[in-house]
Amino acid sequence: MCLQTTKKIKEGCFEFKLSGVVQGVGFRPFVYKIAVEHNLKGWVKNTNYGLFIVVQGALSNIETFKKQLISEAPTLARIKKIETRQIKTKQITDFQILLSDIKGDRKALIPPDIAICPACVKDVLSVESRFYLYPFTNCTNCGPRFTIVERLPYDRKQTSMKEFPMCTDCAFEYNTMSNRRFHAQPIACNRCGPKVKLIGKDGNILQENWLTKTWQLLKEGKIIAAKGLGGFHLICKVEHSVIDRLRRLKDREDKPLPVMCRDLSVVKHFCIVTKKEQDLLTSPIAPIVVMPVKNNDTLPSNLTKGLPTLGVMLPYSPLHLLLLQGPENILIATSANISDLPLIKDNEQALSKLQ
Repeated sequence: MCLQTTKKIKEGCFEFKLSGVVQGVGFRPFVYKIAVEHNLKGWVKNTNYGLFIVVQGALSNIETFKKQLISEAPTLARIKKIETRQIKTKQITDFQILLSDIKGDRKALIPPDIAICPACVKDVLSVESRFYLYPFTNCTNCGPRFTIVERLPYDRKQTSMKEFPMCTDCAFEYNTMSNRRFHAQPIACNRCGPKVKLIGKDGNILQENWLTKTWQLLKEGKIIAAKGLGGFHLICKVEHSVIDRLRRLKDREDKPLPVMCRDLSVVKHFCIVTKKEQDLLTSPIAPIVVMPVKNNDTLPSNLTKGLPTLGVMLPYSPLHLLLLQGPENILIATSANISDLPLIKDNEQALSKLQ
């Protein structure tokens, strides 16, 4: 849509209203960056409706801004509707990300949780990074969204992260436009964010170094209930006797069990992977992908129950990524529930029902 105006007017002020999946996908930082690039003044903010933008400046720059707003929108954004209108020129000196407006009916859509991105994988596994081995690392391009939101609009203070004030370093990255964590609402690190505890079925903490101890337990054939983004996973070694025990506990004697692999090379060791399946595995939604098994002899017979296929996923969170950095490069990762019953998602429920 072209912005209509007379030839005499060189500058103008316009407002944009966007609806759809436009919160929790890095849209505000994106708008800020392209507005500053085109020397536009104004603001952007989340609303219960979606996203509200005001830009003022050269009409040619606003026209380019509008095109980029649509053609270069964040990958996970889904613009359902965009309304544009010219308004009176305002006294504006810069471009800002304003506090969200909570007035009106709640119509904004929140995206599902986004799998860890390659840049955050590098941070988690790099000794030099301040996010080294931190199981809740995220940025604007990845991390929890839907499961941490308590109400709209999407802001940190309206998510479960409100209980974790940002440290100085996180606050600096959150407020730095050139940083990929610019306005990443769930940003956290070892200093200021949530922590992991390894707890026995009696409710007592087993060991402070949760990761090393968990690797040891998995190697020994123990079953771990790991809390992910949407609930608990039952995670264990891919070994015949362990699988038998898991099936008895879950009352799942016949259905196949999904596995999680350290990386693509491990997946390709066990399965025949096409380009389409590889793209699905590494996509932001990180689904379980069912693929043909290369050779059933490489896997315990009670894993697939005779089927020629295997359901496989890659680590979608830093926590799962870390679990697979130990001695096991493939683990069973199945929902923590008794067959046909709801998924267990709360800590207290897990301790009482998964003993």
